[in-house]
Amino acid sequence: MRKIIIVLDFRWSELSDLITEPEILENLKRLYGHPSNIDPWVGGLLEDPLDDSRVGPTITCLLSEQFKHLRDGDRLLLLIRLRKKL
Repeated sequence: MRKIIIVLDFRWSELSDLITEPEILENLKRLYGHPSNIDPWVGGLLEDPLDDSRVGPTITCLLSEQFKHLRDGDRLLLLIRLRKKL
């Protein structure tokens, strides 16, 4: 099972690997002061998208985890799987 790790202390230079648009980084610096202050949703949406994707690594991880939990917690889906095996 994949774990979500939240890094609370990182530098702007590390963030520039995920958000390569200089103007966006400058606006984030001006508005938030420190990378730890950036709202995760805002920061995730501003990340450069992954290959063949519309979102970056943070939102991809969050969405994949959420859908996995929805799938695994859906008893009707489990019943459908069990019926197909019979």
